Amino acid sequence: MISADEKSQLQALRRKHPGLPPGPGRHAGVEFEYVRGGTLAYMAAYDVHHATVFGQIAPMTGIEPLTNLVEQVMTTQATPASTSIAQASGSAIRSRSFTRAVSRTEPRS
Repeated sequence: MISADEKSQLQALRRKHPGLPPGPGRHAGVEFEYVRGGTLAYMAAYDVHHATVFGQIAPMTGIEPLTNLVEQVMTTQATPASTSIAQASGSAIRSRSFTRAVSRTEPRS
């Protein structure tokens, strides 16, 4: 059994300046300013029976990145061929195109 979800609009942030290492009697310095790097989407699937998490980062959500995640899950040796996605949310997961794409996924031998 696989539980899957997608998280869109994650801000990709990077620190503007490198942190300072700790010194004698001083904590490490961490810069608070950051540079924005746009937004990303994170898709994750959790294999309930094997306690395994699969994840992928993509520039946006949609059928193609989600189908890639399903392909990753279904081609893993720990995942039985009879596995089905039982719990899912997100607009791409609920679409008819995704349902058709998953039904075309070939079972492994």
